[in-house]
Amino acid sequence: MKIIHHRRGVVGPVVILSALAALALHLGCSSSDDSGGDSTHDAGNDALPIPPPPDNDSGSDDPYDSGPGTDPHDSGTGPHDSGTGPHDSGPGGPDLTKDTFFNTTSAERMKAGGADHTFDDIAKVDLFQASYVAHHFCSAKGFASGHPTGYQDLAHGLIGVICLANDSYVFDANPTEMANVHCGSTSTPEGATWAAASCIANRLCTGRTYTASGTQKNYVGGIFTGEHNTVYQTVCLKETAAIHYEVATTDYPNNPDKFSNIDTVTWHQGARAAAYICQAKGRPLAAGFYTGEHSATVDGVNCY
Repeated sequence: MKIIHHRRGVVGPVVILSALAALALHLGCSSSDDSGGDSTHDAGNDALPIPPPPDNDSGSDDPYDSGPGTDPHDSGTGPHDSGTGPHDSGPGGPDLTKDTFFNTTSAERMKAGGADHTFDDIAKVDLFQASYVAHHFCSAKGFASGHPTGYQDLAHGLIGVICLANDSYVFDANPTEMANVHCGSTSTPEGATWAAASCIANRLCTGRTYTASGTQKNYVGGIFTGEHNTVYQTVCLKETAAIHYEVATTDYPNNPDKFSNIDTVTWHQGARAAAYICQAKGRPLAAGFYTGEHSATVDGVNCY
């Protein structure tokens, strides 16, 4: 979120309006721009708002604030404050070793994706384009990559992104190895359904290993970044960044974004449905994604 810089102790009207807007967002104020029938901050028919980020406050009073003041977003000199806590511009900076939630603004998405890739409505782009912008937004901050959450607040121009820990493994998948894990798709990942593309990325990663504390482990899963030409950039997630669940299709009957066919549901509804499950599982960021691995009775879900 773009923060207005000002001197400590001086709170201008623009900052107050910005603070009230941020507070309204986190309190789940109603939005007339919601295309669902019951939700406040998304493009679907769900009842969950954008999951708030964890309180990364290194002070004692306000999220994103590194001091004892009462001004949201701090009264320092940098974006998201000038102190030492996560999400600030001080010595601490974002904790790049952990998956981290951000609400991206239209200006931030334009900077990340450029005119050819930027967007302001998740319902109008495919997963590859949304992932491309998330990847560049997050990698510019020092994270390995990023992943769209499926949530947005059209009224305030905000779209949720999870930035992935910088020790996630990034590599370029070539056509041969992608063909070996095609997941039923005979086209390139970009030409496949989002579920088939997710399945390809997931299999590319779960078939790879890394070493942690002297033990060889398989990656939990993976995603495509949206960067590609003849190869497709892929990010593999360690168990410190994500956890895998096998979810019965009959579970979570009250999930407002529950769907019956993963091959026809939109990627953003699928992401919100996964977020509901991840929130129910108690995952800290309440976000995740369907891996595309599924049967008639079970779906694979990875949660951040």
